Amino acid sequence: MKNAVIFLKGIIIGIANIIPGVSGGTLALILGIYEKLIESLHNISFKTFLSFIALLSFKKGSIENFKIEMNKINASFLMFLFSGAVAAIFILAKFMNMILDKHHEPTYGFFFGLILASVIVPYKLIRKRTLAVYAAMIIAAFCVASSSIFISNDKTIEKEQTKYELKLAESENITSAKTEYSLLKAGILFIAGAVAVSAMILPGISGSFMLLLMGQYFIILKAVSEFNIFYLSATGLGIIAGLLAFTKILNYLLSKFYDITMGFLTGLVAGSLYVIWPFKAYVAVGTSAVKGYPQAVYLNNIFPAVIDSSVAATVLLASAGVITVAIMIIAEKKFKKF
Repeated sequence: MKNAVIFLKGIIIGIANIIPGVSGGTLALILGIYEKLIESLHNISFKTFLSFIALLSFKKGSIENFKIEMNKINASFLMFLFSGAVAAIFILAKFMNMILDKHHEPTYGFFFGLILASVIVPYKLIRKRTLAVYAAMIIAAFCVASSSIFISNDKTIEKEQTKYELKLAESENITSAKTEYSLLKAGILFIAGAVAVSAMILPGISGSFMLLLMGQYFIILKAVSEFNIFYLSATGLGIIAGLLAFTKILNYLLSKFYDITMGFLTGLVAGSLYVIWPFKAYVAVGTSAVKGYPQAVYLNNIFPAVIDSSVAATVLLASAGVITVAIMIIAEKKFKKF
């Protein structure tokens, strides 16, 4: 039963990672597994990998050492959690993208309600609410909100136009006959992968947004479309390195500066409300020459001019999001009793 609940939480986190602007870290915090996740990843070390290699050698005592290492990193917890997240991404990605395309406002409305109600979760975990804690909250909230506020509409449209032109080139088979391999580019992609996954761990911050800021988003997109193993491997290694290194930093901060760190995380969650506000101005990019286009590009936040069925559905689903969090909090409390 416990593993089934962890798997379900993994599915929820996986769905969150599909939605642009919604952080998987936010949902991990809401679901009450954030600290355990950080601690488990922090405990993964070179010794963990050595125990796995030793297991394959069938040496005496290798099985026992392997079990000790697996218990130390909560292997069962990580396995069921990541299995749920990966399953959600592969099974539900197309479905979620279709919903986002056809029902953007109601979908974001639901996640807005989820996060609005969930701000209380990390806030209640703060043991002593000092001035420094509130300052950390404000700084974190501003950092997340500013990621959307200070990007002009023109810049957003330009990025989407670049993405469209890449798709257009693919549809017309305008590809280079010779695949490029550059150690410098691979190194940059390694760093980009590490930074992106570090951002993804933090509630309220999107890893894809960090890739955009670093100018590597479309390079990785092209590497995926061309199945460039060299560049994808560099990015993947960066993701693994970033995941292991950044979780150690976070674990240290939670152990040494728990209240300020939790206040900062609360601010990240609160700031993400601005980013995922469901009502936004938009323009169309592209033509029917490319599959999936023309496509709406969402810009600055707005308030709806009229109350129509879409607005009503958005408000209704936002309310459903709030209720969902309330049910999860109650269920989590009851589950802990058993």
